[in-house]
Amino acid sequence: MGQLAANQMTTGGETIIKLGKQLYSDPNTGRQRRGSGGSAAGSPRSFIRVLRQLELNYDFRSMDTNAVSKLLPGEFDKWKTPPQAKA
Repeated sequence: MGQLAANQMTTGGETIIKLGKQLYSDPNTGRQRRGSGGSAAGSPRSFIRVLRQLELNYDFRSMDTNAVSKLLPGEFDKWKTPPQAKA
């Protein structure tokens, strides 16, 4: 989450911050999801890189998180699925 918070693009962009939390935070624990700290495809670094490309054509401030999520390429699919709660 530090990578997202430190980026100029996410400051003031509530939709992007919410989407980042949905993708990279575990809703069961509130902590960072396992494996989200790297720089591989689908990582927070990649998320920012892709959003910078998309912002040339889209106004994220006028969109909800679901609409922005649908714009993300397949490399983010594994993060779109919430982690399973441990029994």
